[in-house]
Amino acid sequence: MLDLLRFVAALGVVLFHFGETRAWGTPNAFPALSAVTMFGSYGVRLFFMISGFVILMSAWGRSTGEFAASRIARLYPAYWASVIVLGALALAGLITDHRPTVSELLANLTMLQHGMKVRDLEIVYWTLWQELVFYVMIGCFSAVGITYRRCLGFMAGWTFLLLIGERLDISLLKVVLVQFSAPYFIAGMALFLIYRFGGSLLPWLFVATAWILALVQLLGERPPAVTRFGEATGSALAVGVISLIFLVMCLVALGKLDGLDWKWFTVLGAVTYPLYLFHHHIGFLLIQWLHPILGNRLTLPVVLLTVVGVAWLVYRLVEVPLQPRLKSALARSLRADAS
Repeated sequence: MLDLLRFVAALGVVLFHFGETRAWGTPNAFPALSAVTMFGSYGVRLFFMISGFVILMSAWGRSTGEFAASRIARLYPAYWASVIVLGALALAGLITDHRPTVSELLANLTMLQHGMKVRDLEIVYWTLWQELVFYVMIGCFSAVGITYRRCLGFMAGWTFLLLIGERLDISLLKVVLVQFSAPYFIAGMALFLIYRFGGSLLPWLFVATAWILALVQLLGERPPAVTRFGEATGSALAVGVISLIFLVMCLVALGKLDGLDWKWFTVLGAVTYPLYLFHHHIGFLLIQWLHPILGNRLTLPVVLLTVVGVAWLVYRLVEVPLQPRLKSALARSLRADAS
């Protein structure tokens, strides 16, 4: 089921970007459709909650080295492919809004460009920094040893320090604790505890607290829906979408959606990450080229199918062969001192 939710989150982001892109030559290419797809931007919040759930599950019972090796092997092959391909397109003049410098491309290859204060090659890369910081936190946690009670303490400390950082406006805490995505990571972790150990009170309190923090943060940003639908309706819609994300993940944690775990969902889950990485730049170029010829209504499904096809090719030609090799190489490197 999580594979399907990943794909739905990615598809929401894709539709949001394709509906809003200036490649159409007008901000109102799909005025009716955009009233729905504008909420696709919240797909990244669902990604973060799924990560909280899955990453804690992945780290449980593993050493820090094993956890790091699995995450590096999972993230980097498709990411390197996206930087190389999209960077080459941009250097050739096929750009969305910015021609990167060589130093920007080199920084982006590390996935650490935010730490270097270097511009992202692609607008979607900003979420990867949030994920990396979370992985480092969980990696450090795994060095201590992950247990149920320690998870409760970890989430309590994270929540408290988030509030201190906000109250005293401490930038260091806001950055280190990934203020934007933290409520979703914490909720995902708490839901994994419910999934593994049952629905006792304390994990549910963390889910509820994370939900409140997420809504306070969301409404403080003044959601775009407020501008479009008015204060009351726009706020209610935004709150409804975030609450739906929490509700669906609660159902996953309780096992209520296990019957929907069909085999082909695995394929959707496999193409999700490459789709997220590649869709914006390639979609922008295709929309720009095709919409004057095919018209807007035909161009949109053609471009959607094309970017999903590109994602599948990246999965088959890059991730399938490289991920196990990179993971094995990292595992051997961790044991280099054994001789």
